[in-house]
Amino acid sequence: MRQIRRGPAVVLNELRRHVEDPASGKVGDHPQGSRGLPEPAGHRSGDNEAVRYLPTGEEQEWLVDALAALIQRQGYEPFILAPIVQPNREHFPEASGQAAYVLDRATRRMLQYVGMGDLDVLFEAFAENEPVATEHGTGCGTTAAYFRGIEDGCCFFGLNIQGSADAEYLAGVMCHEVAHAYRRKHSLETEDRDEEERLTDLTTTYLGFGILSANNSLRYRSAGDLDETRWSTSSTGYLTPQAMSFLLALQAWGRETTSKQRKRIADFLEPNQRAFFVEAFKHIDGHRNTFNSRLELPDRRSWPSARNVETILRPLPEFQPWTDDGGEDLIQPTLPNEGYPVFRVRKSRALASGVAGLFLSSAIGFVIAGIFENPLLILPFAIIGGVTGLYRGREPFDVCCDPDCNARLPEEADMCARCGGTIRGRIRYADERLVAQEHLEQGVSWVDFTEQ
Repeated sequence: MRQIRRGPAVVLNELRRHVEDPASGKVGDHPQGSRGLPEPAGHRSGDNEAVRYLPTGEEQEWLVDALAALIQRQGYEPFILAPIVQPNREHFPEASGQAAYVLDRATRRMLQYVGMGDLDVLFEAFAENEPVATEHGTGCGTTAAYFRGIEDGCCFFGLNIQGSADAEYLAGVMCHEVAHAYRRKHSLETEDRDEEERLTDLTTTYLGFGILSANNSLRYRSAGDLDETRWSTSSTGYLTPQAMSFLLALQAWGRETTSKQRKRIADFLEPNQRAFFVEAFKHIDGHRNTFNSRLELPDRRSWPSARNVETILRPLPEFQPWTDDGGEDLIQPTLPNEGYPVFRVRKSRALASGVAGLFLSSAIGFVIAGIFENPLLILPFAIIGGVTGLYRGREPFDVCCDPDCNARLPEEADMCARCGGTIRGRIRYADERLVAQEHLEQGVSWVDFTEQ
């Protein structure tokens, strides 16, 4: 089951405690530090946890022990040779469309990545505040999704339809549930529910979903205006961002990745996780003999070829729309400016079109002038091209003022279709949008700076 947590902390601080006897300092079967993992430099037990980049030595003990046990049980191949799945069209070809479609396609793709693509998928919808019965009891509004089981060749999942419809978020949620399905199929589950959830988080990295699950362990978002800045954090899962980033760094180190390959991984991570990942890799690489002896990975020269995405992904069955009784998509997308004002900004292509026509026609004139050995022939071509370009680009049009959106706005539109903002006026430049918002807060219903 995937849990959602929200709160005003920039960094989540504590790995969910898995110490059998807190007074003894034991983790699993091993006393703290007994296996020789180095304590992270510069991170003493009394330090401010909000600036911690690495899991503590105790947390690393559990992470490495659990990962080594999984590798010994299931083999090193997924950890070393499977693709590290990235949130892009190369790894998720069906990355756009209605939320239910993207969710279905992404989940089936992830099942293909873990060798379970022959299974069908069925989703059960529940609302945020509805109690939901799962194998582990009754869930509630903090449940993002759950795995119900595998029956008759079908994986049954549940998804909270009142959660975010962001495609990358949904992929991060579902990679945890797919890891549950993997653990069920291979009889890896433990009886302790909390321990099983932590092991499932760890399994997502083992299977190649480390970027997705690390990002979902903490997401920071902000929005605001002249008077206030609104910000929030959301997280899913059971391990902290530091722990998930450490596992991803351990995987990158185990694969002997190049600096270019690590940079590509880091580029897909949220800012905090990116910093944790970089620091963790330095820490692991600085103690390579210790970590190598713990994971017992085979020599690189004995590795078979890595698995390519092209050889894994296969055609998917036809999508069956996931709708309510009225035919509406059960998962409604949340747009970035939904509920906030945006403004029209008048644009024109006349100058750009004129310059493009000028250069294109001049190039043609240059060729003609060369044929007839008369340089003056360039001039009429340049004039005709420039004037034609100006004429074709003469019609002005409106775009959304949000620089991250910049969508074209039809004259009849009262909402931006791309970002969801409510159109509340016209401004001359995008930089005037904050001043326009201030006018709205003073009781004006419509702003028009073009009349000034």
